[in-house]
Amino acid sequence: MDLLRNPKLFKALAFLLCLMPVLGALAPRLPAGLPAILGIAFFLAHRVMEGNWPHISRTHLLAFAFVLLLPFASVLWSIDPGFALDRSFKIALTILPGLLLLAALNTPWADQIIPCFFRFLPLALIAGLAITVINLSCWGAIQVALDGFERDPDFNLSNFNRASSVLTISLFAGLYALQRASYSDKSRRNIFAALLLLMGALLCLTDSQSAHLAFAAAILPFLFFPVQSKAAWTALWGIIFVLLLGAPFLAQVMFDLYPRELSNLDWFKYSYALERLEIWDFVSRYALQSPLYGYGIEATRMIENFDSETLYFPEAKVLHPHNFALQFWIEFGVIGVMVCAGFFGFIFRQLHRMETQAARTTLAMFFAILSIAATGYGLWQGWWLGVMLMAAIYSVIFSRAGGGA
Repeated sequence: MDLLRNPKLFKALAFLLCLMPVLGALAPRLPAGLPAILGIAFFLAHRVMEGNWPHISRTHLLAFAFVLLLPFASVLWSIDPGFALDRSFKIALTILPGLLLLAALNTPWADQIIPCFFRFLPLALIAGLAITVINLSCWGAIQVALDGFERDPDFNLSNFNRASSVLTISLFAGLYALQRASYSDKSRRNIFAALLLLMGALLCLTDSQSAHLAFAAAILPFLFFPVQSKAAWTALWGIIFVLLLGAPFLAQVMFDLYPRELSNLDWFKYSYALERLEIWDFVSRYALQSPLYGYGIEATRMIENFDSETLYFPEAKVLHPHNFALQFWIEFGVIGVMVCAGFFGFIFRQLHRMETQAARTTLAMFFAILSIAATGYGLWQGWWLGVMLMAAIYSVIFSRAGGGA
C-alpha cells in the first residue's frame, strides 16, 4: 500500500489528465477514447489505493442522464430506430466512463493529483502547440514522419484543423493551470510567453476558421465576464435560448440576405461559409416539417432528398448540419431545443458558484466549443464528444481547486 501511495503514481495519473492537447496535436481522433481510459484508470487506482469505490455524485449522474436522454428517446420517432439505438449506445459508451473519472476526482485523494495536473497541463499544451506549428509550417513534417510516408509537397494542411480546434480550446485551461501552478515567477513568465507565441503562430498558420472563431469567441469572457452577477448569467442564458429557438428561421433569413456580401470578403472567400449557409437553409426547412420532435438522432445521414438548389453546396444530402442548434431541431425538434436550453441553464448555474477566474476559464472553453459546434463539426462525432467531456472534466478540477460548487 505504501508503494501505491508513492508520489510518482500520483504524478503519472496527473500526467494522464493532461493528454488532451498532446493527443489533439498528434492524433485528433483519439480523444474519443480518452475519457474511457482515464475513467477506468482513475476509478481502479482509487479502489486499489484507498480500498473503496469512489462515490458518484448525484449532480454528475443527472447531468449525464440529461445528455443521454434525447438520443435514446429519439429511437421512438427515428427514421431508422435500429440505427438510432446503435448510435445512442455508442455515445453512451464514449461519455459514461467520464462519470468514473469525476467520481475519483471528487475525493480527498484527488488533492494529491491536482497540483501536479496544474504543473503538467501548460507544458503539455506547449508540446501540442509546438507539434502543430511545426506540422503547419513544414508541410506536416512530424505527422508524415510518424506515418512513415515520404514528404508530399501537396500535403493538405486542413488535416490539422481538428488539432487547431482542440488546442484553441485547451489554451484557456492551460492559462488557468499556469496561474495556479507552483512555478517560480521567472518560469511562469517564460511559459506564458511560450504559450502566447505558439498560439499566435498557430492562429496565423492554420486554415481552421473554427479555431479563429473559437479564439475570438472565448477571449472576452475569459478576461471580462462578470461571473459574480446573477443577472449577467440570466441574460446570457436568455440570449442563447432565443437563438436556439429561432435558429431555423434565422438560418433561412441569413441564406436570403448574406451570400453575395460574404463572397466579397477575403476571410470568407476561402472558407465554407456559403456552403454552410445553404446547408443550414435546407436543413432548417426540412426540420420545420416535424417541429415538435424531429426525425431522430443523426437523421441527416438518412435523408436523401433535401430541398436544395445546390447553388453552393453540390449535393442535396449532408451527414450533419454543421450547426448544433439545427442538429437539435432536425433530430429532436422543439422538445430537444428546450432540453438543450435547460442543460445550458444547469451549466451556467454551476459556473456562477465557482471562483471568479475558474468560472471565466470554463466559460471561455464553453464559448470556444459552442462557436465550433455552431459552425463546424457534427455534435455526435466520437472525438468531439471526447474533447467536450475532457473540457468539462477540466472545469470540475478547476472548481474543486478553487473551492467552487
